[in-house]
Amino acid sequence: MLNDAKPKLQELLRHHVYSKAVLTVDELSSLPKILTMANQIVTISVSNNGEILLGEKGVRLVTTNIVASNGIIHMIDGLLYPPSILPILPHRCDIIDYKITVGECVHCSYLYETECPAGSTEMDKHQTGCFYLASTLAHKQSLGCAKYCNTTKQVAECCKGFYGPDCKPCIGGFQNPCYDKGVCFDGIQGNGSCGCQSNFKGLACHICSDPSKHGENCDEECRCVHGLCDNRPGSGGVCRRGTCYEGYSGDRCDKKATPCNSDGLQEHCHIHAYCTHTGLQTTCVCRDGYEGDGHSCSPINLCLKSNRGGCDTNADCVYVGPGNMSCVCVEGWTGDGKVCVEINNCQLESRGGCSPNANCNHLGPGQSECVCKTGYMGNGIVCDLINPCRKNNGGCHELAKCKAMNGTRNCTCPEGFAGDGTICYGSLLEEMDLNQLMFLFHIRIIFCPAVLQELSGGNLTVLVPSEQAMNNMTSHETSFWYSRHHLPHFLRAHILPGIYLMEDLEGLVGSRLPTLNPLTSWEISNSSGCKNEIQIGNASIIKRNLPATNGYIHIIDQILRLPMSGFPPEPPPLMGFLNSSTNFTLFRQYALMYNLSESLNKTNSSVLDRDVFRYHVIHSSVLYPDQLSDGLLKSTLLGNDYQVQFHLNEKNQTVVNNVPIEGTFYETYNTVLIVLPQVLKVRRNRCSREVYLTSDGRCTDCKGSPRCGYGFKPIQEQFPADMKSNCQYRKRFNRRRKWTQGCAIKCLHSTLDHSCCPGFFGHECFKCPGDVGSWCSGNGRCKDGVFGTGECSCYEGFHGTACEDCEPGRFGVNCSSECVCDHGKCEDGLAGSGRCLCYKGWKGSSCSAEIKDDACGGVCDENANCITGPQGGAAACLCVAGYEGNGTYCKELDLCSRSNGGCSEFAVCVKVSAGVRTCTCKEAYTGDGVVCLELDGCLVNNGGCHKSADCIRTGPNITACHCRTGFRGSGRYCLAANPCRTNNGGCSRYARCVYLGEGQKNCTCTRDHIGDGVDCRGNTFFEVYRTPENQYLHRMLSLSKTRTLNDGGPVTVFVPVMDIYNVTIIEEWRLHGRLPDLTLNHLVACESLTLSDLKTTERVVSLSGHMLHFSVQQGSVWINNRSRIVKSDYTTNDGIIHHIDTLLTPYQLQDKPPLQPDRMNFTTAAAFYGYSRFFKLVEDAGLLPVLKMGVHQPFTMFWPSDQALSSLPAEQQRLLSSPDHREVLAATVKAHIIRNVKLTSTLQLTKYRKEYRTMHGSTLKFSCDKTLVGTILINENQAKPPGLGAHCDDLENRTSYGRCDMCLFPPPCPIGHQDTGKVEPCPIRNRLNYRRFGYYPSNPFSRTGCKRVCQSPVWVAKCCKNHYGRDCQVCPGGVEAPCGHGGACDDGTRGSGTCRCSSGFSGKACERCRTGYFGPNCTACLCGPKGRCDQGMEGSGQCTCQAGWKGETCRIDIGSIPEECRECHAQADCFPGSGCRCKPGFRGNGTSCSPDPPPDLCSLYNGGCHQSADCNQTGLVINCTCQSDYRGDGFSCEPINRCVEETNGGCSDFASCKFTGPNERACDNGECHPVASCKDLHYHANTAGVYHLRSPEGKYKMNYSEAAAACQAEGAALANFTQLGDAQQLGMHLCVAGWIEGGRVGYPTRFPSVKCGDNHVGLVMYKEPVDQSSKYDTYCYRLRDVSCTCPTGYVGDGDFCNGVLTNVLATYSSFSIFYKLLLDYSDSTSDGKQLVEFLSHRKSEVTLFVPYNDGFSPNQTLSGRDLEYHISTNHSRRLFKDLRPEEVITSRLGFNLTVSHGKNETSKLVNKLLLLDWDIPAVNGIIHIIEKPLSAPPPAIYYDASKGHGHSSGTVAAILVSLLLACVLAALGYYVFKHKTDAFRFQYFRDEDEDAAAGGSNKPALVSIPNPLYSGSRAFTEPFGETGPGEEPAEPPKILDLD
Repeated sequence: MLNDAKPKLQELLRHHVYSKAVLTVDELSSLPKILTMANQIVTISVSNNGEILLGEKGVRLVTTNIVASNGIIHMIDGLLYPPSILPILPHRCDIIDYKITVGECVHCSYLYETECPAGSTEMDKHQTGCFYLASTLAHKQSLGCAKYCNTTKQVAECCKGFYGPDCKPCIGGFQNPCYDKGVCFDGIQGNGSCGCQSNFKGLACHICSDPSKHGENCDEECRCVHGLCDNRPGSGGVCRRGTCYEGYSGDRCDKKATPCNSDGLQEHCHIHAYCTHTGLQTTCVCRDGYEGDGHSCSPINLCLKSNRGGCDTNADCVYVGPGNMSCVCVEGWTGDGKVCVEINNCQLESRGGCSPNANCNHLGPGQSECVCKTGYMGNGIVCDLINPCRKNNGGCHELAKCKAMNGTRNCTCPEGFAGDGTICYGSLLEEMDLNQLMFLFHIRIIFCPAVLQELSGGNLTVLVPSEQAMNNMTSHETSFWYSRHHLPHFLRAHILPGIYLMEDLEGLVGSRLPTLNPLTSWEISNSSGCKNEIQIGNASIIKRNLPATNGYIHIIDQILRLPMSGFPPEPPPLMGFLNSSTNFTLFRQYALMYNLSESLNKTNSSVLDRDVFRYHVIHSSVLYPDQLSDGLLKSTLLGNDYQVQFHLNEKNQTVVNNVPIEGTFYETYNTVLIVLPQVLKVRRNRCSREVYLTSDGRCTDCKGSPRCGYGFKPIQEQFPADMKSNCQYRKRFNRRRKWTQGCAIKCLHSTLDHSCCPGFFGHECFKCPGDVGSWCSGNGRCKDGVFGTGECSCYEGFHGTACEDCEPGRFGVNCSSECVCDHGKCEDGLAGSGRCLCYKGWKGSSCSAEIKDDACGGVCDENANCITGPQGGAAACLCVAGYEGNGTYCKELDLCSRSNGGCSEFAVCVKVSAGVRTCTCKEAYTGDGVVCLELDGCLVNNGGCHKSADCIRTGPNITACHCRTGFRGSGRYCLAANPCRTNNGGCSRYARCVYLGEGQKNCTCTRDHIGDGVDCRGNTFFEVYRTPENQYLHRMLSLSKTRTLNDGGPVTVFVPVMDIYNVTIIEEWRLHGRLPDLTLNHLVACESLTLSDLKTTERVVSLSGHMLHFSVQQGSVWINNRSRIVKSDYTTNDGIIHHIDTLLTPYQLQDKPPLQPDRMNFTTAAAFYGYSRFFKLVEDAGLLPVLKMGVHQPFTMFWPSDQALSSLPAEQQRLLSSPDHREVLAATVKAHIIRNVKLTSTLQLTKYRKEYRTMHGSTLKFSCDKTLVGTILINENQAKPPGLGAHCDDLENRTSYGRCDMCLFPPPCPIGHQDTGKVEPCPIRNRLNYRRFGYYPSNPFSRTGCKRVCQSPVWVAKCCKNHYGRDCQVCPGGVEAPCGHGGACDDGTRGSGTCRCSSGFSGKACERCRTGYFGPNCTACLCGPKGRCDQGMEGSGQCTCQAGWKGETCRIDIGSIPEECRECHAQADCFPGSGCRCKPGFRGNGTSCSPDPPPDLCSLYNGGCHQSADCNQTGLVINCTCQSDYRGDGFSCEPINRCVEETNGGCSDFASCKFTGPNERACDNGECHPVASCKDLHYHANTAGVYHLRSPEGKYKMNYSEAAAACQAEGAALANFTQLGDAQQLGMHLCVAGWIEGGRVGYPTRFPSVKCGDNHVGLVMYKEPVDQSSKYDTYCYRLRDVSCTCPTGYVGDGDFCNGVLTNVLATYSSFSIFYKLLLDYSDSTSDGKQLVEFLSHRKSEVTLFVPYNDGFSPNQTLSGRDLEYHISTNHSRRLFKDLRPEEVITSRLGFNLTVSHGKNETSKLVNKLLLLDWDIPAVNGIIHIIEKPLSAPPPAIYYDASKGHGHSSGTVAAILVSLLLACVLAALGYYVFKHKTDAFRFQYFRDEDEDAAAGGSNKPALVSIPNPLYSGSRAFTEPFGETGPGEEPAEPPKILDLD
């Protein structure tokens, strides 16, 4: 059931739980049945011998009423099987199919690593000779092995007659499904429904389909005449009960029911009977539905019959009327009630409410669960399709792209990587970079460029040492192999040329494989003889065949160690090389001249002026000539702005800044010296500039220094002298903080912008086309800058990539001349003359004249023109444009044959026609052909680099990729790397570096620090301890052991500067024990006071309790006129630090006596500190012994001073000192004590928990005083805690009287009352009784007598002044300021606490000024209608006039707006003479005002709201709302007193309500336990506990036994005669007869009445004996009218409620010594802590034997072993009745505790110690009280023969042990012989772990021999008496170790 039928198991468990009520065995026995959590019925019956039986099989109740914290448990002797799970073992007829499959084919050595497919099992044999793909690169197949796997396929199917997944039997049983009246839909897919035969219908085919038929085959006619036929097969054809028509009766409804009328006299038949006539004989017969003799007919309730009206077992029988009922299936079942079948929610249309994408699982009747199908997620009711890619990338490789496709996914490796998506791999370098196991080895490869280049090739096998192997290298190995000259050898020795799989290496065992290091080869070996233990050199392969696109990787467990000899010597340092070389004397000279020799020894260099020299040195890079890639940029020693650029020239030669590198270089230690033919010119290609970010500064005092945010600095160090206020800020003025005018200026934060210099462009700052300084040939403008393209925008007339030539058709130096050639070619360009070369047939200067005749006579070449000379000169032949020659011979001009036709060397010249060519830049270049620039491949698609990589231009259209910060990889592909892993990402060490993804990070100061993340400042404690300038105070704090600053702030600290440090003074204060006072005098709690605040604050209270006074002298702030603040406003996270020049001493040391607090106790401390009066109250309250108990320690007590106690009203002092009010005094003192906590700092009170619970149960709240900084208020300075109030009860004389009697001798006054000498008349009662008549009257008045008038002093409840209500709560405003000193309080016990505010005041506590009033006295403002008053308590009353008005009250009309105010902003006020000033909340110059970020007003003193109110800020407006348990206006909140707000606080009428805190109250719980809930049982009015009870059926419906049961059901008993008489005397008058105790009947009367006892007054009793079956009402007696119930987590009956064992121990004072020892054990050892945790764990089940305090001898302690000896092992809760004689209980220590009888059978002993009390329950165990502590046996000592003495000593020991054993056995045999009648026997107790330990441990078993029970053992007559001389020794029996 645990695996295959878990729902059945759950259903079985639910069937054992009744969840609707907690039923005791008595309540259970009164019920006929219950409906369990499984929605199935359990019947309840009682056997003949009184046993309670459950279910049809009668399962007995064995143990009852086991109380748990959340219910009750009854033990039964069997299982209750719900019918829905029967049969438990499903009747399955499954079909089983077997199939053998083959697992994965792998190398035979690694077959063990493979697993069979899911659902199959591995067979003993495996397949050999299968093929698997060994190499994905070469697609090489190898022979391998595969496992044979047996797949068993089992098709579930039910046997015949069973259905559903659980194969339940069909209705009617599997042998007769559907009662053989139909066919059951059976099978695993069936639902068990019945398909009925034609004559039948119903769920079980149990009803005839024809309503007029019955019989076995439903073919017989019904015999019902005048009613409805019972058409069930076995009904006999009678009518249904209760269906006869009117006037008919009988089983067949065939008898007439007629009224009887014999001789005119109506027969006295019952109203529900009819009369039948037989001749003259008439008979009364009860009507249908009734039963009886006709004269008495009672209704038939079929539901009470044995067959329950024929209802199904799982149906409720509902009584409808006489003889009529209805069957209703219970919850979870369906049917007509006669037959009920369980509801399968999963077969309903709703499928149990499950989602279509969920499976519905049937659990039981009407119970189901919904489980989302695979691929969906949710609660089963709602199931969402799971995107498989969201979890673990869908199972794809981390580099692959996962794409969701209809619930499945598709994995695709990124470009450049190979694999199927589930595995993706790149090159060797990429794989090593991305694999954490190979990361350390890869880092070394990065440092070795030569090896890096070699690994870029293909067909390599890399042997990578694991991360652990790299870490295991010795320091010597790392320093040697990681050096630049040895590292290449080390790395190459781990690289094998060629591809070697593990399979290949196995075939090479015994041979050696070469490496890339020519001198190194490794032998392949197999030392273990196993194929999978291949070794290469000294290392083993631990992870094999990791593929890469260009080879394979094997991870090995060790580095391959090369010999450390045979390597060439390392080159000398650079300066050593220069000193020994004659070729670089000048370079050496300059290095020495510029003092760079030291740095050159540390750097990589190559050569003048100082800057020129530095320009030749590249720092932190070792560059070999073959590593100088085209386009490489490197910064020089001159800085990042001065970079050199390497590229390839037209000769494919590497040049640096166009200076060729000849290739000669010299290598020195950590330096490469590259030889240049000439000195480089310094070129600055970057022009970094400082950029400033601005922000608004903070508003502060205009006379102080400007303030800025973190990282920002003010634009000037001081405010301008004439600067006007432009903002407002909050500042403390003595007792209040208020808004005041201040100043703020702009603040700056600087950063560097690394821009390119003019003429350089791109991120690498490449040179623009043209020469340096002549960008774009000086004929255009370059698009330069970091984001520039380098393109030249040519000026007018210029053309070309570098604007190097004129546009076609222009010529001249400025390209300003235009050619005029109509039919010819112009000599254009910068060097052109503008001359025209004419085409064939044209001539002239502009080739505009056509040649019409040949003057040369045809001698000219066909490509020449005949030109006539000037003035008829001889004609000459000139070659036409595009040809050259002498005219008679012209050949075509091929420009491309000469200097590439003027094209760029990177262009191709193509002849187009004679003398015409085109220039086309070669591939990877761009331009006009004349100037060709390298194509920047980075401009297109980032040069093929990853989006998170920087593209570096390394040549023409050649790029390199470098992953950006925060990423790692090849650059073509980059994986995000967390920059926070290295040096905290550059954040402060006190900041949290948060990785944002995509390589980005965010620096945030940790919770206890403030700042920008890069610069973080901690709390005051850390800043004092870690900042050198604060070491003086640090030293004081350490020596005084004061940890106040650890508790946080806000706090203001005054730190003496180190210049005045004097160790003598500190030591003197320490020796006097007064150093804590001196230290704390430098700390002020509650506020962070800036220097500006201190200037306007008169005094504060330091943490030492002494006052600090402030004054301003000569511009500086002085403290106590002695110490000056020399440095101020060092802001921390929770405070502020000021540095002072003199110590702040709280007093003169010589005036105080030395103090030794570690030697003081509570009593001596009270005397030393002068708190004698309160200490006397503690004594009077009897609390000194209580406080000495360990259970209450440590504690914190708040001591009122003698002065404070003297200031109490005299009435209150008298009340506290009165012996009559010891309980009040004890409660008051307890309200000053916080138990189990030690509060050593006032900061603790206001920082972590502002509310603490006292021993009294009330709460103490702590807050800072707003008016005097540093003062802590308790409960808002109220006089008393909630629930105690300020009672000033007083004694008053009250009049009392003596008894009334004869006037001659009136009785005396009661004892304790004084006789006044006066007498008053009174009526004398007649004491005559009429008992002989059976009446007991209360005597009426008969004559007049006298009584004495007396007086007695009584305490009258009164409240102290300014306190109100029944609990004497303080009036709003507190004790010191009731009603804010602005009103009068309605005080007194009958007062409401309402404040009647004086004129000008408002608020719940009159704590605010009304509108139009200002100042602390709420004086009326005098401003006119054109002025605005500065109102409120903080206001000054100053009037701010509207524009155009002036005067103190703004009543003078000046007629026009002053000139200086005409441009005031709408949020500014006009101040004539000074101009415009922004209103509070705005900043600016008055003409322009912008909203100022509002300060957090709620952060300081809760914004002025009450401590128990919520402060909400909107702009500068504060809204205060009292918290849920308080009421008021938010500025004044008082706790809700439930005892007043609700009737008796919601407590029972018989409980008193106690106000314990805001909206909290405690009922006295009607004598319930304090934590128990108290339920009012007072359903009836009662007198003296007696009340009348009537049956629900009406008057006089109970016999004697029913009456007793009715009273018992209400927690009461039948009242007895005396109790009923007392009730009558107290006013009970009822004329109703009722049962009382003893089977008597009577009733009480107070007034004479004819109808009530014939005018008798008293108890009217019926004559005895009374028939016990007679029916009356009853009188019950119940003094207790409440029911007590323990809450969850406690056990008990409500009168007591116990928690876990440790809580119970803490509650009982008589166990305090044992409990304190237990706590001490917990504090001192880990075992003790574990023990206390065990006793506190709710799941533990132990028996605990606890000794009484009186059982401990003086100064007796218990060891940890002793304590554990008192505790049983887990799961062993033993009640007293279960402790049987001679039984043993295994203790937690492992030794047994023995139970025995005492003197009599009722007393029991444990280890001979008497049990004094027992069965004290706890949630996790039971406690028994023993007379004194147990002592644990000594630990067993075991000897190890291999480590012990020699053979001889072992022999002696064996002999001694044998002799001892023989003696013991002889003694025991003698004892048995002498005491044959004693019940004595040896017992062997096996330890729980013995069986487990027997096989492997040589630890001997323990044999426990309990002491025999002596018949003459001593009797314990006095539990606390002295031990007699004959007492048995407490020494436990020795335990013999057996070898």
